[in-house]
Amino acid sequence: MLSRSNKIKTQLFKEVLSKGKNYNSTYFSIKVVENNVENKNRFAVVVPKKVIKKAILRNLLRRRLFNYIKQINIDLNNSFLVILFCKSGIDKLLFNDLKKEVDSILKKIDLFK
Repeated sequence: MLSRSNKIKTQLFKEVLSKGKNYNSTYFSIKVVENNVENKNRFAVVVPKKVIKKAILRNLLRRRLFNYIKQINIDLNNSFLVILFCKSGIDKLLFNDLKKEVDSILKKIDLFK
C-alpha cells in the first residue's frame, strides 16, 4: 500500500481538480498538476460508486492501484500531483491488464524518467 505521505490530502485534492490538466484513456481519466511545494509525487485513486457498485470491489481496486503505484513510484519523475479516476468497465480487467493501462497513460503524460 502506498504510504500516507504519498497520498493527496483534501486541500491538495481540490487544487488538483481546479488547476489540473486532464488526460483520458479507455479506463482512466487523470488530472495532473506539478507539485511546487514538495519534491515528491502524490497520488489519489477515485473509484466512483457509479462504476463499481460494491464497496468491497471498489476498495480492492483502489488497493491494487495504490500497490502498483508504490512499485513504479521509484521510476517516476518527482513533484507531481496525480488523481486517477476510474471509468466503467475497469472491473472486468485482469491485474496485468490494469498495470499495462496505468503504464500507458503515465507514459502518455511523460511521468516516467
